[in-house]
Amino acid sequence: MTCNTALVSSNGMRSSPAKPCNLIRARLTPSVYEELSRFYVIDRTYTFAGRKVVWPPPAYANQHVLVRNEEELVCAPLAAQP
Repeated sequence: MTCNTALVSSNGMRSSPAKPCNLIRARLTPSVYEELSRFYVIDRTYTFAGRKVVWPPPAYANQHVLVRNEEELVCAPLAAQP
């Protein structure tokens, strides 16, 4: 895995920054994984063990996710848009 993974519960929903630094919104149940959406978040810029990674874990606040690398900080909304 080249990006940190974090699962956050919100009414049965999970958000996970995953390879390759996409935010994935999915519904998880004991029997099924249903991906609802996926979008690109940030570039991997830090080299660790011969590969590029996003080292710090994401932060979640006020229906937003904040992700940073060595060059920038990205704030992406998690709330549904009308």
